[in-house]
Amino acid sequence: MKEIEIYDTHIIHADHTGLTYVGSDEKNHLIEYSLCAENYAKTHNQSTICVGERDIADMFFLFYTPNVAIKVVFKSRFVFNKKKHIFVGNRVKRFNALRQLIIESGYSTYDLS
Repeated sequence: MKEIEIYDTHIIHADHTGLTYVGSDEKNHLIEYSLCAENYAKTHNQSTICVGERDIADMFFLFYTPNVAIKVVFKSRFVFNKKKHIFVGNRVKRFNALRQLIIESGYSTYDLS
C-alpha cells in the first residue's frame, strides 16, 4: 500500500468522524475513521473498529485510508501555539491526545511498540 507522511502539526481539525489536515498541495484532506476501519478490516481479513496502527517508540500513527496509508509523524519536540495547532505540548502528550481522541470516537489503533 502506498504511504503519505504528514506531521501532526498539519492537522487543523479533529472530531469524532476523523481528522482534517493540510497536505503538501495546500489543500485540506480528511482522514475518515469509518473508512479507515473498513480498509483495516479488509487488509487484515477481520471485522474491527481499528483504524490503523500506532508506535510510540517511533512516534507515529498509520491510518488505513482508501488507496493510500496516511502516516502521522510527531516530529516537533514541543508545540506551543494553541490557536494554530490542535495538539500542543511535548511529543508524548500530543501522541496520547490523538490516541485518546480516537478512543473517544469509538475506534482503536493497533499498538506496534
